[in-house]
Formats: sequence, structure tokens, C-alpha cells
Amino acid sequence: MEKQRDAGSAQQPGKAWTVAKWLEHWVENIAKPTVSENTYDGYEVAVRVHLVPGVGKHRLDRLQPEHLESLYRRMQANGERKAGTAHQAHRTARTALGEAVRRGYAAKNAAALAKPPRMEEDESEVEPYSVEEVQRLLLEANKRRNSARWMLDAGCWLWHSD
Repeated sequence: MEKQRDAGSAQQPGKAWTVAKWLEHWVENIAKPTVSENTYDGYEVAVRVHLVPGVGKHRLDRLQPEHLESLYRRMQANGERKAGTAHQAHRTARTALGEAVRRGYAAKNAAALAKPPRMEEDESEVEPYSVEEVQRLLLEANKRRNSARWMLDAGCWLWHSD
């Protein structure tokens, strides 16, 4: 405790972080200034929609892997959410809790110990179009009204897929 006090990381008595408070602080003050906008958007949704309502009431230093595993199961109950959504919440929790451990607010990263649900085969990454398929798409788009718009969209997609 003396080391924590000297380092300025000692908690005030009665002021332990809840998971909700930590995640909200982390996403806005730590993640947002340091990650891309798309990454931040994913983190923010995972925090606001899944993690805070699901495990936010727990004290940060008492969060267990089983709390997160239970959340992942609830997210998938009755087919409401796919495993990919639980995986996004898991990755977000692992990153945020890793920072809490690094800063001395928690002794362990419960998300690093938790097992996320198994991904189904139909949730794998989308297979991009081949060059030949894009060329056929452009030829068909050229036959349609507003063909320039369609070609620009497809051309941008092709350029980004290289």
C-alpha cells in the first residue's frame, strides 16, 4: 500500500472503481484519444450496450472470469446475439481491463482468463470479390442509370481490396 501511495495509484477508502465507471472512463479518456475512430466506435458500443449493463455493477477488483462468461452466454441466449458480438465485447473488456491492471486498479485481467464463445463457421470473415467478379460488376453497372456512381463505388472497393 505504501508503494501504491508513493506512486499515486492508491485508491481512496470506499472509492473502489466499479466495472461500469472504469469502462466509461477508459473508453472516453484513454481509448478515444489513442485509437482510430472505427476502433473507438466498436469499443463504445461494446461498453455501452453490452459490458456496462451486463457486468458494470461489479467492483473492478472483484470481477471474475465467470461473470464475463455468464454475460457471453446471456448475449447468445435465444439466438439474440451471434458469437461475434460476444467476441467484440470480450476483446473490448480484455483491452480495458488490461489497462486497469497496468495502472494497478485490479490485480488480474478477468477477461484474459475468461473463455469467449466459440465462433460459428457462418460468422467467418466475408470473402472479398475476385478481380474478375468486380470487372463483371462494373460492366453491368455501366448498363444502368447512374452508372458513374456505381463504378466509383466499385472502383473504390477494388482499390481498397488490393
